[in-house]
Amino acid sequence: MKAIITDYDHTLSDKFMTVEFFHLLEDLKITNPGYKKEYARLRDRYKSEEIKYNDFVEKDMDLIKKYLKGVKHTDVLKVIREDFDPEKNLFDWSRQIRDLFNKDEWMFIVVSSTMDACLESMQEHLGFDTYLASSYETKGTLYTGEFSCEVKSEQKGQYVAALKGAFEKTIVVGDAPGDFGMMKFADKAFLFEPRESTLEQVENLEFEIVDRKNVIEKLKKEL
Repeated sequence: MKAIITDYDHTLSDKFMTVEFFHLLEDLKITNPGYKKEYARLRDRYKSEEIKYNDFVEKDMDLIKKYLKGVKHTDVLKVIREDFDPEKNLFDWSRQIRDLFNKDEWMFIVVSSTMDACLESMQEHLGFDTYLASSYETKGTLYTGEFSCEVKSEQKGQYVAALKGAFEKTIVVGDAPGDFGMMKFADKAFLFEPRESTLEQVENLEFEIVDRKNVIEKLKKEL
């Protein structure tokens, strides 16, 4: 058995899925107002390169904890089930992975800092076998604002390192410095449409750059 392991945000999808989801939660008044404005300021700091990618992700996760605290778990699940449409942001190539990598020979695994409930909603659509995602603690029916599982670069690397011995071959696809931790353990690593600031942080990582137009052809060569 072999494995193809991918990030989600800006790798399989054109958006940060949890960000899109929290915009929706605010619009539906499930969370208190404020996340959209705070995220916009944070995004601008990242785009201007005032902060690095890993800091950007960590600060965004802090925002998510802040606005999730005290929200009913059942309300969040209801929005995912009835109002959220994450498929609209998928890249075309991500819909082809399962057909390309035969289920009998390859496991398709997604590793992401994305909120687990959001990522679970995509499992049937994309056909991945399992995933590692950030999950948030609940007490009774309410979110506490703390993690039960926090997924950042270090956790991604530890997860893929632990998996490596179970597979004949591992392919990893990511897009940002947060994915370097798992890419370094791959037999073959692909960096998907990286920003210039991402390339500046690569150091000794071995990888091949791909984009939405050529990624499937590049992956076919690894079969």
